[in-house]
Parts: sequence; structure tokens; C-alpha cells
Amino acid sequence: MGIVAWCPYLYGSHSNSNNYPIYMGFPCALPVMNSKAIELIVKLELALNSNLSLNSKFDRKQYFYSDLPKGYHISQFDIPIALGRFINVDLPVEFDGGHMKFGITRIHMEEDAGKLLQSRNGAHVDLNKAGVPFLEIVSKLDISTGIEAAEMQRLVRYLGVEIKKENSFSAIHKAIDFKISRQSLFDSQSLGDQIVQETKLWEEGYQRKIAIRKKERLADYRYIPEPDLLPEVVITTDYIDSIYSTLPELREMKRRRYEEMGLSIQDVLFLAKC
Repeated sequence: MGIVAWCPYLYGSHSNSNNYPIYMGFPCALPVMNSKAIELIVKLELALNSNLSLNSKFDRKQYFYSDLPKGYHISQFDIPIALGRFINVDLPVEFDGGHMKFGITRIHMEEDAGKLLQSRNGAHVDLNKAGVPFLEIVSKLDISTGIEAAEMQRLVRYLGVEIKKENSFSAIHKAIDFKISRQSLFDSQSLGDQIVQETKLWEEGYQRKIAIRKKERLADYRYIPEPDLLPEVVITTDYIDSIYSTLPELREMKRRRYEEMGLSIQDVLFLAKC
């Protein structure tokens, strides 16, 4: 399912077996908003205590790379679908079992690009996931360890929102702790200004990160309103109420209920994740 089309997407399919004209930049292939994608993002934002924007819009985020045939992808810039608030996360017992609250700056939706499969002879472009919708949660500077980030992702998966950027919670934990160690080393040697903004891939087998591409600056993306998805997206309070009624019992509510039963912290945390 795409962000602006009802194109099926099967994770793990053979390379380039889920390609569709709208995501490959074919002429006259126009986007149509996918209501299911909107439903899922509203569901997540209600669970994350975010301030939903009843009126939001989509923009074109433009950059040139081989895994993006259109030369841009659809994103949200100045009017995202949610702003502010927080997310509550329970840490495992082996990490003190604490209850953390992380501030959220914004949540926005955008479509994914394709994927480059690197080899000794070059790179193969797989466009299967081009156009697949994903949410970007921009948190405040509250997350200080890899385990905290991994537990935040556990909560998102608990809500039924699938994430494929990292293949395991352990990979997220290790990748972020690796980044923290590297950043600390640069800072201790007064080399902070030499850090390059880039996208990196975590290689689980080698326990290392490798650079994939350099990151552009904000001005380089040349955001413009998406002309084929105007006017803005309007979400009604009745629609929000209907989505709220479908939410499962959230982990924070479960934790309170089990704590009131007098269970140990280890049992509470285990049951709250079920």
C-alpha cells in the first residue's frame, strides 16, 4: 500500500516486482491520497499523546539519487499532521525498569524511496518500496541511550505500525550506542566540526556503520506544496473519535492496572508488553 495509491506492497518480494507507474515517475501518473495511510497515522498520534492537526498538507521534497526516479518524494514540511506532546516508555528491568517520558517535536508522513543493493560490481536499484508510506517521529533531545530508542520503537510496533528500517531491536540499540561512542570520541578530541552529515547503514555482521550517501541541507530539498494533492488534508473530530475507539489498551494503561494488582515490577513490565 502506498501513501498516494492503493498499490500492493509485499515485504521480501523479488527485486522490482512491486513497481508502479506513479512511483517510477511515469508521465501523467497522478497521486491520489490513500485513506488507510491517514487512518494509521491518526491511530499512532492518538497513542503518542500528540496534538493532531485538523488541517495539514503535503509537499514535494526534492533530491536527486538513483533510488528516487521522480526526483522528489511526497513529504510534509511546514504543516505536519501532528505537533508536540510526548511518548511514555518503560525500560526493561535490566536497565532499572524506569518510566521515561520523551518529548516529541513533530510527526509527519512521507513516502519512502527505493533501495540500493551494493555489490563489488556496482549497485542494483530495487524500487519495490518506493512510495511506501512511513512516519518520521522527530523527538526532542531526551533520548540518551540506544535502549531508550529501541523501547520507543517497541511501543510503535505494539500499536501495529510496522517498521523496516532496522531489522531488530538489538540492531537499533547497537547502532545508536555506536553513534554515541563515535560522537563522544570526536567531541573529546575537539573534532566535532569535522562530523559529516550523512546516511549510514548498520552492518549487523560486522557491528559497524558504513556511509551510503551525504545528507543534504534543508534548503537543498527545495520544498514546494504538492500541486497534485491540494487543497490541504482535513481531519474531522468525528473521524478522530472513530479511530480512537479502535485503539488497543495502551501499555501505559496496562502498567497502571498491573501495578494496582500488586505485581512485581518484572511481571508488570513483561505483561504490559503482551
